Amino acid sequence: VSFSLNKGEILALIGENGAGKSTLTNMLSGVHKPDQGQILLDGEPLKFSSSHDAIKHGISMVFQELSLVETLSVSENIFANRHPVGKLNNIHWRQLHQDTRDLLERFDLKINPNQLIKRLSMGQRQILEFLKAISTNPKVLILDEPTSSLTEAETDYLFRNMRKLRDEGMSFIYITHKLSEIFEISDRVVVMRDGCYV
Repeated sequence: VSFSLNKGEILALIGENGAGKSTLTNMLSGVHKPDQGQILLDGEPLKFSSSHDAIKHGISMVFQELSLVETLSVSENIFANRHPVGKLNNIHWRQLHQDTRDLLERFDLKINPNQLIKRLSMGQRQILEFLKAISTNPKVLILDEPTSSLTEAETDYLFRNMRKLRDEGMSFIYITHKLSEIFEISDRVVVMRDGCYV
């Protein structure tokens, strides 16, 4: 597989189940290590030891399986393992909730930062996964079937914000089986079959 992704582009990655899309994006996001080949970001070759390492270098991924913890709040989930802390490693709760409010307001999402995840709909949870990834300020965001549990209105909301971020220079790799979405949201399409670019 060899392909490029331009700055400020939404690239659809499509192919049948088993085509290799998940394996490829898991390598790009640091979940798996490639056996060979190179990943270049801004012309620099990168090797990731973990998904956290990939995030530090500017590549985030929103997986199909939600990673949110139901018994924690919106704030705690969005900034999981990245809470603002003091010298004694104690969490600055006021700052955490303010950072969350700022993020929610930026994307016009009316959810209480203190709200427990278990009180939210599946669609709201999926949108929060998107915002959680955005909060790391990635250069590249990979979305794996992000609309599978979204209503039409929530899908419109997601696409509107993807376009806004694309116009600000963020790049997306968008995996979907819904052909209508490909024509609506993507700038370019890469097709895979049997682990290869076709």
